Amino acid sequence: YQGSQFGQHDVSPAYLADGRIVFLSTRPSGLVPCNNTGVAILHVMNADGSDMHPISVNNVNEFDPCPLPDGRVLFGRWEYIDKNALTIQSLWTGNPDGTMETALFANNMVFPEAILDARPVPNSRLIVGTFAKHNSTPRGSIAMIDPRRGKNNPGAIANFEHPDDPTHDLGDSCEPWPLSEDLVLLSGRPPGAKRNVLEMMDRSGQRLLLLSDPDICLHSPMLVKPRPRPLTIADTIDRKARTGRLLVQDIYEGLPGVRRGEVKWLRVLEETSRTSARTDGPNPYNQTFLVSSALAFSVKNFLGIVPVEPDGSAYFEVPAGRAVYLQALDTEGRLVQS
Repeated sequence: YQGSQFGQHDVSPAYLADGRIVFLSTRPSGLVPCNNTGVAILHVMNADGSDMHPISVNNVNEFDPCPLPDGRVLFGRWEYIDKNALTIQSLWTGNPDGTMETALFANNMVFPEAILDARPVPNSRLIVGTFAKHNSTPRGSIAMIDPRRGKNNPGAIANFEHPDDPTHDLGDSCEPWPLSEDLVLLSGRPPGAKRNVLEMMDRSGQRLLLLSDPDICLHSPMLVKPRPRPLTIADTIDRKARTGRLLVQDIYEGLPGVRRGEVKWLRVLEETSRTSARTDGPNPYNQTFLVSSALAFSVKNFLGIVPVEPDGSAYFEVPAGRAVYLQALDTEGRLVQS
């Protein structure tokens, strides 16, 4: 491990429906591309600690895994691939075996910069979370999200503290525990207070003080009561396999402005994880090995080009355990969109 800190860290555990534990670990020894701190990604293990293995190959941090009622895992994911290098920390879902990893909300939104502490609301399709800044304390504003109203739609947000500014991500509130679609427990800071307290807040922003301490901040309120067990999703992968198969059903879905028939090829790329030792220097950019002047921190592996069928579909094989992404190319091999 070559980072600026020491050791490996296992954090943020949550029980799965089958009794296993999903958690974050820095064991792959990746480093944040613009820093020298360890990258924690999703892992699963049995309750006795056996069969520990990663279910993600993200090259930057993931956050706050939490099981959804349907058995999927909800988590935050720092999206650093050929985008703004700062602000995309969005919500994703995936199965406990690592399959079906899918962006859920805000993966193409500048604000909120980060969505932390995400949890499902009981008896609802809504998700509650902390809207926070990218490189700051993990505090901000409490909001609920209805992803059915659009994966990148500010109209899907009900910001409890800033109803007229749904993507507002500043403040001292954090760690919401949802009671209903209209009520949450949280750690917050009343006007004029110096410490965070435990509060209850409703959708209109009204707050009720539950517990305070003049000497320390209070955090992480939660209900200690039985809750319905989520569904169990059986593992479907062969963890010994060295390749996997990808099906693109229709490349034109989600590419507004791209004419059908324009995309002829897909370039398959791998985003590598930075594991090299740090380089010393006072400037943040001296911490890493830059490969361009445009904030491209990671070396890409070119895995190949595959044809796109007239109906927009493509089917191809890729190496297993790699962070792959796709680039749509036109007839002459020019990039249409990543």
